[in-house]
Amino acid sequence: MAFQWNEEKEQYLREHVKADPNVPHDVLAEYLGITRNAVRKKLARMGILTSKLKTGEFTIKPEEPSSEIPVEEVWEEFEKQNERKIAKHKNDGRYVAKFPHEVIAVSFISDQHIAGNNIVALKRMREDAELIAATPGLFACLGGDSIDNHIKHRAAVLHARTTPGDQYELFDYYLSLFSDSILGVITGNHDDWSPQIAGVDVIGAICKKHGIACSSDEARISAKVGKITYKLAWRHKYRFNSSMNQTHSPKQWYRFGPEPFDIGVVCHHHETAIEASLMHGKQTWTCRPGSYQINSAYGRQGGYNDSMPACPTFILFPNERRIVGFPDVRDAVTTLESERE
Repeated sequence: MAFQWNEEKEQYLREHVKADPNVPHDVLAEYLGITRNAVRKKLARMGILTSKLKTGEFTIKPEEPSSEIPVEEVWEEFEKQNERKIAKHKNDGRYVAKFPHEVIAVSFISDQHIAGNNIVALKRMREDAELIAATPGLFACLGGDSIDNHIKHRAAVLHARTTPGDQYELFDYYLSLFSDSILGVITGNHDDWSPQIAGVDVIGAICKKHGIACSSDEARISAKVGKITYKLAWRHKYRFNSSMNQTHSPKQWYRFGPEPFDIGVVCHHHETAIEASLMHGKQTWTCRPGSYQINSAYGRQGGYNDSMPACPTFILFPNERRIVGFPDVRDAVTTLESERE
């Protein structure tokens, strides 16, 4: 005959657990001729809990009544949080820089891909940073992919000659060479892998250490040079790319972006290009910086030519809206020094 619970058997459980809260379930199960698990479940349904767990046993506590927050209150709290997020997003990467009433120059540097024992022009990178630091009135904007940071691709990590930790240390030193001359830093896709995978923004932390403004992917500066305000905009990647016309993407950013600029820079492609165009009745400059990573296994496999370490640089005048662009910072320094004299 199948086992059936009745008042007598339930009373047996009550009395024995009351007399000895530590009584093993095995003992109760053997007397009743059922399994230990059946006794445990019955005690749980009856709301009777033993005070101590036995070897191989566990207890189930009755579920406590939930104190749910009304969904309208949850919505209201998230609504406030999201409004703060939207406000921060709209202000992220937007800065104002004020300069004395004199000629200055701004150089755009990107895709350093800092790594040791690799096909990266560290010597040229250091010399450019030291040149900017030593030249009065010359400033820099960094456009992302500062280190190689191949944490996203296991094969690339195994192939790398230095770890991301080593590369961050080198980047820290690189910033120290000319930190007082850097107007802002943005992150590139290689930099963004750390926050995406590990939730840690190392580039942002290093920039903060040096007192440098840092934002993800894009930045805009209203540069007040004497009487004139110049709109500088740079981002790591954008749409509408063309291998046949490298400045096509930044020009489309001018047309389809949220607001116009005087100088617009799109990085990422490791190919130098600079162009002045007439847009909405005024001369507007667009460019792409080169890369200090001369080539890589990915580049060779894809058939890409060697990159040229070039940093497009623009001289800005204080009394009239006048911009003079140069393909590289070294070309611009001579003219800048002459104008400032």
